[in-house]
Amino acid sequence: GIDVYPGLENNVFHFLMLNFSIRPQISYSYAMNASNSYPLNYNSVGVGLPVIFHIHFYKEHAFYLGCGPYYEIELLQIQQKYSETQFYYQSMFGLLTLFGYSYDINESIKFFAECEFDFHFSNDNFYAIKPIIGASFNVFKEKKNEK
Repeated sequence: GIDVYPGLENNVFHFLMLNFSIRPQISYSYAMNASNSYPLNYNSVGVGLPVIFHIHFYKEHAFYLGCGPYYEIELLQIQQKYSETQFYYQSMFGLLTLFGYSYDINESIKFFAECEFDFHFSNDNFYAIKPIIGASFNVFKEKKNEK
């Protein structure tokens, strides 16, 4: 996803800063089973839009949590023994929640670890847990007016 910061920062103490971002995100998953079993292909496309609140400590450390709407489409194709290929489709709305920690290496690069929970609202409600470790790169730098 892409984090969009509206540019509003609130310095609470000299070492603590609060801000928020909006993260439009798209995910895709593909899976297939082992070759010695029934042929099976699984495809999933998800779209989410969480609002994330960040608490920064001493500029380089940040904890954050977020929540927002989520939509997912799942497609499953399976061919069981002695039968024709079957196709299944599932579409569902849900709630995406997340929390995480990030460490800023410099103004352009940060490392992060987060955990995302997708709560799917359907006849058989269920959830997915997605642990994520990664790096983030600041592409658009804000120009500061120097006096």
